[in-house]
Amino acid sequence: MRTLVSYLNERTPQELRNIAESWQINLSGPLYAGNAFELAEQMIGEFRQRRMLEQLTPPMLQLFEFFLKQSNSTATLQQAADKLKKELKIITTIAVKLRELGLLYPERTSPFDSLPRFTEIYNRVSNRARPTQNPDELAIPRELSRPLLRLVNEKLAADNATGEVKSGFKITQLPLVNLLQRLETERLSAEADTWGLYGLRAEAKATEIAEELARSMSDSYQQKRVLDLLSPDCRELFEQLKAEPHPVTIDKLLEKYVSHRRLSRAIEPLTEASLVWEVFENKQSLVWVPAEIKTPKTDGANRPNLDLQTVPEPADALHIPPFALAWDILTFLNYLNQNEVVLTQQEEIPKRHLKKIAPKLWYKEDVEELSRFGILTELCQKLKLIEYDLEERRIIPGETSQEWLKLDLYEQSRRLFKLYRDNPSSYSTIYFPFYYAGRDSYTKVIDSLLSWLVSCQPHVWYSLDSLLLKVEKEQPYFIRSRRELLNTFGTQRLQDMSKQWRQVEGSIIRTIIGTVMEWFGLVRVGRDNLKRVTSFSLTDFGLELAQRSDTPTALPVADKPLTVLANFEVMLFVPQTNVLWNLLQFADPVKLDNVSQFVINQKSVLRGMDTGVSPSQVIALLKEKSAQPVPQNLLVSIEDWGKDYKLVQVRRTVLLQVENPAILDELLQSKQYASFIQERLTPNAALVQLPEHDEFSRVDPLKSFKGKLKTGGYFTR
Repeated sequence: MRTLVSYLNERTPQELRNIAESWQINLSGPLYAGNAFELAEQMIGEFRQRRMLEQLTPPMLQLFEFFLKQSNSTATLQQAADKLKKELKIITTIAVKLRELGLLYPERTSPFDSLPRFTEIYNRVSNRARPTQNPDELAIPRELSRPLLRLVNEKLAADNATGEVKSGFKITQLPLVNLLQRLETERLSAEADTWGLYGLRAEAKATEIAEELARSMSDSYQQKRVLDLLSPDCRELFEQLKAEPHPVTIDKLLEKYVSHRRLSRAIEPLTEASLVWEVFENKQSLVWVPAEIKTPKTDGANRPNLDLQTVPEPADALHIPPFALAWDILTFLNYLNQNEVVLTQQEEIPKRHLKKIAPKLWYKEDVEELSRFGILTELCQKLKLIEYDLEERRIIPGETSQEWLKLDLYEQSRRLFKLYRDNPSSYSTIYFPFYYAGRDSYTKVIDSLLSWLVSCQPHVWYSLDSLLLKVEKEQPYFIRSRRELLNTFGTQRLQDMSKQWRQVEGSIIRTIIGTVMEWFGLVRVGRDNLKRVTSFSLTDFGLELAQRSDTPTALPVADKPLTVLANFEVMLFVPQTNVLWNLLQFADPVKLDNVSQFVINQKSVLRGMDTGVSPSQVIALLKEKSAQPVPQNLLVSIEDWGKDYKLVQVRRTVLLQVENPAILDELLQSKQYASFIQERLTPNAALVQLPEHDEFSRVDPLKSFKGKLKTGGYFTR
């Protein structure tokens, strides 16, 4: 049996709009064929379904009940006419109205059926002549059939003024656990996700889920946790209904909210979380808060103790600052500024360059497996910090690199993390099974991790196994909901998948903490002998991002962030973007740590001069930023090294020679040829600068220039 979305996608855009209007659904965007997901999602909400049933007349309700009680909620109009003992024409007219409301859908086609075609009659009644197939069966999608059967039975009982269940009690008098037991298994599973229940796997029975839910909903701590996720309007309505001694009617609530659409925004989240209940009773719709939810338990005796376990700080944990990735980007851009990096035929950076870059980075990666460096280069490309010279196949600093240098390292780190979270990199060592495929899976895992880390204390070390246990018990379906997985795979397959949680979802969490979360400076991690992450510690920067704090993490303010020693070493105590950028141009990194160490030598100074940093600029920067006077021997050495800088200009040019200097004078005075002549060497010779010759082009610049000279009356050899 097909799903509701597939049925809706067969409707025309106008039909979809009519259905949305009939169900009083507010949509965030326009409806068109093939875009019915949001409409379907709201149609399966119980509040909307109850409002729809209130619109049905008794004959419509009777025919709808007939379809709901059939196998797979599927039947022909003739079967309905025979069962209800009514003329086929009357049944067809009613069915047309149910179809317009989005409650009935054509199920299959049969070219041999001799009965009147329903779609043909429907098109005629609704003045349509749209070509279509002729189905002989109508169906109710399974997402609607199961909950609507319960609601229709409830509505029919209310219309008969009984409103009683088999026990003899009215629904509003039932205990909370009995109310939950009346719900469908899929609905209970969704509630389990909402309330973060532990120990509920795919094999749990409906009665077990209902009992666990009742206990959780009766706990004040759990109630507060769920209510905190709802809007202020929802919480206000919840407090109002809690204060009511008896159930109130929907009509009474409409006195304040005016329309069902406005009311739905406040009440639907409450009914979906089962904090507020609604029922058809005594020919009206009643809303109330069950007694167990009104007066929850305040003790946590039944609450499982799943707090994270603290552990000692690992002896081998890396001391890498949260801004290490931003630092490494400056190192990479500086290397591009000082070296000509030509890509290979596979559009990759040659290994000879990677072997020089990798040792200068905070994270020491194998050149064959540069996952973090791959993310670094991809982020640089997205931020336009680097660009590709297509003609020469070179990587060069991009148009935004100068603006990037105006940001401090923490602000750069924030932008890098936000960019990665919104657009995860293709460079990753994380394996997602096919049912979690999609770039949004990375974002969901990262957001989930941030929500779990927000309760951690910075610089306190926690066991990763305790986090995995907590997530497995309380929020195992953090990538895709249990309902989605059930709809896709069914109960039996989900049972098997649940047994592999530690190997799949647990492995994903472990890997992302040990890669992305560590690389972007949100956590520090400890590893065992097999390099598996076993513990983690939240950084101040990680807490800022998890809490979305308005107080940003910042480096200490220092006018003199470095110290220059007599042995030509430079100690950087407080890394500042502009200081670090300049230092990388004329000094070599020796050790990266809380206090980083650089060394200045002749080779590094000459390298800096090659990129435009003069000895006087080096000396001026050291004097300005050093907390101690710069040793005189270093100043003298820098000046002496600067004298050894020998600049040789190399150009690819064409030599133009003439017998008579007057001919060259004419060429220089002509606008047509003067632009080609770069420099006059002698009265009879000059250098000509021609465009670069593209090996794939049939046009030879030298041949073209000779032709241009010949056209002007100058003959060439």
